[in-house]
Amino acid sequence: MDPLSALSLAACIVQFVDFGSRLLSSARSAYKSASGQTSEVVRLSTISEDLAILGKNVQDEANRINNGRPGPRSSEEKLLRVCQRCMEINDEFKRVAASLTVQTASNQERFWFRREIRAAKSFAVALAELKDFEPKVWRENLEDIRQQMIAASLAVLW
Repeated sequence: MDPLSALSLAACIVQFVDFGSRLLSSARSAYKSASGQTSEVVRLSTISEDLAILGKNVQDEANRINNGRPGPRSSEEKLLRVCQRCMEINDEFKRVAASLTVQTASNQERFWFRREIRAAKSFAVALAELKDFEPKVWRENLEDIRQQMIAASLAVLW
C-alpha cells in the first residue's frame, strides 16, 4: 500500500472513531437525562427560556409604564423589538428541542423492553442531533440576541 493510501485510510478511521464516540456520548447523555435531552440541548434551552422570560417582563413593564403616554422613543422601540425576537427564538428553539427529546415509553410497551426501547430512542435522538442540530450556531444566536438586549437596555437608560 502506498503512503498516500495509508494516510487516507488512517484519516477515515480516525473520522469514523470520532463520529462514533460523539454519537455514543450524545446517546448516553440523552438516555441518562431525566428530560430525555442531551446536556447541550438542556443548557441552550435554559438560556433561551431565560432570555424569553426577561424579554416578556420588559415588554409587560413597558406596556404598564407607557399607558397614557405617547409612543415609545426609538431606543425603547429597539429594546421592544429585541424582546420580541427573544421570544421568537425561544419558540423556534422549543420546536427544535422537542424533536431532540427521547420520548418516554408508553404503557403498551412491555416492562422488560422499556430500557431497550429508551436506549434505541436515545440513539436515534443522538443521531438526529449530530445530523441536524448545530449547537454552535444556536449559542452564537443566543449570545448575539443577549448582546443586542444589553445594548438596547443601555440606550434606554441613557
